[in-house]
Amino acid sequence: MSEKEIDEHFIALETKIAYLEEFTAELQEVVVEHTKTIDRLTAVNKALTEKIEDLMQNEEIPNRKPPHY
Repeated sequence: MSEKEIDEHFIALETKIAYLEEFTAELQEVVVEHTKTIDRLTAVNKALTEKIEDLMQNEEIPNRKPPHY
């Protein structure tokens, strides 16, 4: 390989690394955002589950037809 070919190859590798670093940073942002969303949804799910359990224990749910029947 000539010196020019080595330089071109080196530049191509540096370019690929730069794109990979940018992609990794963007991917990290997405992962952090998704983690926050999952944590928020988990908390909401837990609260709703507890509320449903409380309602089922404290109130008798009537077994009747809905008004649209």
